[in-house]
Amino acid sequence: MPRKRQTWVLLVLSLLLKAGASQAYVSSGGDWDLIKSVHGEIGATMNGSDYQLTHSMGEPVISLGYLATAGTTTLGGYLSQIPSVSTASTAMTDSDGSSTTVTIGDIIYGIKPEDSMLLTFNNEMTSTTLPGAIKVTAILDSQGITTSADQAYALIYSATEQVAYVSLAAGWAKGTLFRLTISTDAQEINGVPFVRLSTVNFSIFRDFNAQNVVLSPADPLTKVDIPAGTFDVDYAVVVSTGIDNAAIRTANETMATTLGAGRKPLKTAQIDAYGAAMQKWTANLYANASIIIPYDDANDDGRVDYTSPAIRARTLGMWRLDESAKLWVRQPLGYPDQANKRVVLPANHFSIYASVGSIDNDVSLSYAFPVPFRPNASNPDRYGTWADGIRFTNLPSEGNIRVFTISGELVRELEVLDNPQRWDLKNRAGEVVSSGVYLWEVTSGKNRKTGKLMVIK
Repeated sequence: MPRKRQTWVLLVLSLLLKAGASQAYVSSGGDWDLIKSVHGEIGATMNGSDYQLTHSMGEPVISLGYLATAGTTTLGGYLSQIPSVSTASTAMTDSDGSSTTVTIGDIIYGIKPEDSMLLTFNNEMTSTTLPGAIKVTAILDSQGITTSADQAYALIYSATEQVAYVSLAAGWAKGTLFRLTISTDAQEINGVPFVRLSTVNFSIFRDFNAQNVVLSPADPLTKVDIPAGTFDVDYAVVVSTGIDNAAIRTANETMATTLGAGRKPLKTAQIDAYGAAMQKWTANLYANASIIIPYDDANDDGRVDYTSPAIRARTLGMWRLDESAKLWVRQPLGYPDQANKRVVLPANHFSIYASVGSIDNDVSLSYAFPVPFRPNASNPDRYGTWADGIRFTNLPSEGNIRVFTISGELVRELEVLDNPQRWDLKNRAGEVVSSGVYLWEVTSGKNRKTGKLMVIK
């Protein structure tokens, strides 16, 4: 039955005063409670479970001492019913009500194809408005591909229990992420619309006999490619990124201390697997799954963006967190897939993993161009321009470039800050150098490489 909306013009209440309370007094009024401030300013709003006092009179003239010692007193005011607020909660249930699920982030995991989504409303709803207000959409399929396909569903509503059951005739597709939305088109039996848009995301158990790709919801390029037969039962896998805990922080500090600042995790991913009853899978996998963590290289220079000193992509590998020892352990099978800008690890166990690079001190591939430098020639592609100067490329992550005269006098020293690194043909005094032959040297750590330049102005 819909609740009647009414306004009481004058109400006399019995107010139970609690000794020692300094800010509020609570009175039970049958089916509702009145929370009343002792200050009682005119126009103050006091909320109860079903009613609210919107205006009160007379309280300021009652002394605090009297309120604290009196057994009861009376207050006059206006009482009006609080507007109804429709809400809904969600859960999954199967035929015997035994479904076990785990909610991680905003996704419910561990749902079987035959389960139903149970929607529990706090008020009786108009059943004819629910089919148009409830929407079910497939968000990702078992290969991690976005689908955004609306689903035709079956709906059973019980007005007595104020619940609705939502299911698919063919069952929920294995390995698919679904989203169920209840819009404000849903109405209470008295015509009041649903208070707000409500959404729930839920993932269906994956078929162990099929290949699956699991994405991180926060970072879709971080994923796990799981071959058929990796498990022996249907399963759920959760990929989480941006992991931070005490073990990780300690492992990071140990890595930086023992291996140098260049060795540090660039991106972490935690992969957790669950068996048929959503118990944590801690055993080894029956086949290797590929753990994939991307890296950024927007300008395709072979260096990981936003790293300083720069990390070369070819030095990247995968490391596993040994949580008991609080150490990062290098995984020898991890490798950089530079064509796709990611690090890949074939692994038979799920844990917390990180992509890690190192400072590159290799100078063996460094060289200067163009040689000779002839900016006034008619072929700038071959001989260069004053705007481009002489460039040094294939440089290490950090180091220095020095240019000398043929007699060994230092002309200019540059820190490796870019790749290629430009020399503007000026000496330490800011003057353009003369035509002639010069020597160059690139150093990084204990490594050194030299070569010759020729300038023809």
